[in-house]
Amino acid sequence: MSSSALSRPPSPTSARSSMQYSGRLGLDHDRVLMGRYAVPVVSRLLELNGGKFTDAAQRDKVLYWYVHSALWGRFSGSTESYLQQDYDAVRDSGVDGLISTLERIRGGKLEVLPHDFDGSTRGSRFYPLLYLLTRVKGARDFGSGLELRAELLGKLTSLQVHHVFPKAYLRDHYDRSQVNAIANFCFLTQATNLEIGKRAPEEYFAEVEAKNPGVLASQWIPTDPALWTVDRYPDFLAARRELLAEAAQSFLEELRSGSQSTEESLQPIAVTETEPDDPRTLQIQAMIAELHDLGFAEPEVDTEITEPASGRFLSMAEAFWSDGLQHGLGDPVILELDPDEADLPRLEELGYKVFTSVDALLGFVNNLNEAAAGVSETTETEVPPAATIDNTTELESEFGSRVRELYDRARREAGYNATQFISMVANIGPLATAKKLLAARTISDGFSELWERGRIDLTIEAVVVEPVFEPLFTDAELDVARHRLTQFGYSPSSSTRTPSHSTNTSPNSPNGNGESAESPSKKPAWNGQDWYVCLDEVNDSRNWDDARKYGFVSAGGGRWYSDTLKNLHVGDRVFVYVPKVGYVGAGTVAGSAAPADQATLEVDGMQVDFRSLDLVGPYTHEIDNPDPEEDYQEWIVPVIWERTVDRESALREAGLFANQNSACRLRDEHTLNRVTEFFGVTTVQDAPELED
Repeated sequence: MSSSALSRPPSPTSARSSMQYSGRLGLDHDRVLMGRYAVPVVSRLLELNGGKFTDAAQRDKVLYWYVHSALWGRFSGSTESYLQQDYDAVRDSGVDGLISTLERIRGGKLEVLPHDFDGSTRGSRFYPLLYLLTRVKGARDFGSGLELRAELLGKLTSLQVHHVFPKAYLRDHYDRSQVNAIANFCFLTQATNLEIGKRAPEEYFAEVEAKNPGVLASQWIPTDPALWTVDRYPDFLAARRELLAEAAQSFLEELRSGSQSTEESLQPIAVTETEPDDPRTLQIQAMIAELHDLGFAEPEVDTEITEPASGRFLSMAEAFWSDGLQHGLGDPVILELDPDEADLPRLEELGYKVFTSVDALLGFVNNLNEAAAGVSETTETEVPPAATIDNTTELESEFGSRVRELYDRARREAGYNATQFISMVANIGPLATAKKLLAARTISDGFSELWERGRIDLTIEAVVVEPVFEPLFTDAELDVARHRLTQFGYSPSSSTRTPSHSTNTSPNSPNGNGESAESPSKKPAWNGQDWYVCLDEVNDSRNWDDARKYGFVSAGGGRWYSDTLKNLHVGDRVFVYVPKVGYVGAGTVAGSAAPADQATLEVDGMQVDFRSLDLVGPYTHEIDNPDPEEDYQEWIVPVIWERTVDRESALREAGLFANQNSACRLRDEHTLNRVTEFFGVTTVQDAPELED
């Protein structure tokens, strides 16, 4: 057998035909057909055994080896040498020799443990094992209660991946890898998946269990209702990983022993894709389609990249071109959008060309095409600056100011530094930048990043659709902007614009109480005492540990942030919220707001200058191109705490009020009930509405 034949993986079609017996495992589509390099080894075993298995028990033992070889990346390293080792083991000792070799490599024991299900996305090695368990262990559909088998569901029924805790339910609390954890996946019929939609587990779990008793356990769902809330999500994942590992280990040991051998073969069942509901997924899909139209190769998506020698995890690539962007040309290319979770230096050492944003990859491809066509990369930036300035209208100038303000706000408020965006603005101008982004087939990295931070209002699209700027854009451009915004739940007509520093006359701008100036009839009554305070730790400019230790809340970086804080008066009660963390404290205002350089706080019975305290945060703000008429100081309000908690113990659950204003009247009844209960403080009865 030639070296190339040894190292070449079988195609999906040939892999399926060589492993028809995989009907025993239910591995019926390409995404879950793992361990393809193991197929030649199994084929060699069959050849030595007269073309067939001795019996069902031998077949199951071979499948035991096959699954473990895939789970532990047996052929992710030096494929040719490992294949030769396994050919020799098969020749000398049959399947027992294969198992012994794998056990020796794994330290003497083949075992699935809970932490093995720690991975995320469908590219994880353990995603196929989840599907396998679903098919062979009688997992049932939440809606119908039927086992997920083609014979029972009917030929026209398909399965979909279901997020047990809906993505929309988790996004404000957990990062992307946690949201897309393997332990948050299960398989349901398409009809049931659509019916459940974005409902909270604590709501629909009880309903489906009452309708079909035992259905949760059949999908390895922890049945303790205490684990069904968003704040216990990490505990839910840990408990489900325990259940999945136990089920996997039990089934694999059954295969090895042959105690449950059966001739039954599971009939294939279709698994269809769900409609993407996040900008990043759509951005990647559009990028792949655009590259395909340009003649580039199709990548593998959600693919695990490992160390060749040891199989150590290096990256979970959103897209991977193993043979170069064009087959056989150039280095292998990886798109890795979570660089902090990957070993980028090692990937580069191994010869991979790694891109950490879609925009960067498309820019690289564009440069390749321009170079091939003999076009200068700087063509579009060679417009004389003077001509651009001479032709700039007053409206375009105003738009330019808004665009630059957008960049500053994204950096301060959302912690997103859009360096590529501001560089484009500097090179081709704000209006041309907006038009270029709207003309792109894919949404930008900035849009995706800001969506993940819950700040679509800071995207260029949100500015473009403001009525005052509509004359600058064509109907087609405006349609693109509106579609992108509404596609992800942002209504341009109800957007909240930040007012200029000199006026608060915008109909949607915060009024003197840090609230949107909507009709009072639409707002619940305020009890006259309770305030919401947002202590944003963006850019580490302030710190909850400081506020908790010394008794204060603060805001600054512009009047828009500090002015609402100044509305707090002695005796007001505040409930403090840290973005992405939750509610962390309740207390009573003990003094008026003062700049950090002038503020004093009572410490051990003495008034102490704020700046003399041992603080974690700097409570200062570095502003590019500061406005000399603006107030960027940090303002301090003394607070006597009634109860505080650390970040890990914060009250964090879906449905609680949150707002980007530094302070505003807390009116939401549900939130008031929860925070007063959580912090153990008394509920204030509604007071007559005060005049603003």
